Amino acid sequence: MPYSLIMLSRSAFLLTCFSLAAPALAIEPESLKFFENKIRPILAESCYSCHADKKQKGGLRVDNLTYLNQGGDTGPALVAHKPDESLLIKAVSYLDSDLEMPPDGKLPDDQIAALKQWIAMGAPWPESEVAAAKPARKPGEFTQEDKEWWAFQPVKKPAVPAVKLTSGNEVDAFVHTELAKNGLEPSAEASPEELIRRVYFDLHGLPPTPEEVAAFIQESQKPAGVQKAYETLVDKLLASPRYGERWAQHWLDLARYAESEGYRLDAYRPNVWPYRDYVIESLNSDKPYDQFVREQIAGDEIDPSNPKVTIGTAFLRHTIY
Repeated sequence: MPYSLIMLSRSAFLLTCFSLAAPALAIEPESLKFFENKIRPILAESCYSCHADKKQKGGLRVDNLTYLNQGGDTGPALVAHKPDESLLIKAVSYLDSDLEMPPDGKLPDDQIAALKQWIAMGAPWPESEVAAAKPARKPGEFTQEDKEWWAFQPVKKPAVPAVKLTSGNEVDAFVHTELAKNGLEPSAEASPEELIRRVYFDLHGLPPTPEEVAAFIQESQKPAGVQKAYETLVDKLLASPRYGERWAQHWLDLARYAESEGYRLDAYRPNVWPYRDYVIESLNSDKPYDQFVREQIAGDEIDPSNPKVTIGTAFLRHTIY
């Protein structure tokens, strides 16, 4: 079964448990009295030491209905109205030698019978406590809120807003639309002098020389205009080694790259610089991002005889020591 269907099935199961338990809580107050007098003392005396807030052996908590429904490593601990299908009853009845709870001795028959009766009633539990529970998320478990996160949504091509533009492209149409919604006007277009400085600082982190500014202004005055001069300038800066040197710093910062340990004695790391050069070269050679990431996680497996690839795994060594 696909993973998504498994998760949906599990969610449906939990919702069923809650919906079955709710009527007993709301309609039959005597069931709560039974729970408080018979069930909670059993759980508190025989189970809480290993399965409550301080300790959860096998990933299981039994101090709230929510946690029982969520279950532990072996699955949900109970199935409302079905004691014979509930792992809790299986465990306390010692029906499985690998699942005997409590481990220091079987519960008296009357307590096991009370637990069966409680589950058959729908496992009533005070609603306020159930609502306040905060179940821990299990590895690989996704909530509906997780699934609705923008990064997980299918890529769609939206309709371009109908906006009259004197210059720019489709992206500008979206920008202008949002500006209009907020009663704002777009800023005036940058002059050639401003534009070349912005591009240089963005791509190289350095200002252009006076000669480069003058050359750009001259190109902007030709019949092809600023747009052509701008495209030529961007291509030129992207082709320069300075581009990788500038933009590598962002990845190196995220990877916690440093040429010293930065702690206590701040010892020098004389052999870490090849990783820095690897990142710079990856950017300057337009290495695909997925390849770039794979090489840093498993470069020694991908191409063990190529030092230009294996050096990527230095990504895993940028710890304090």
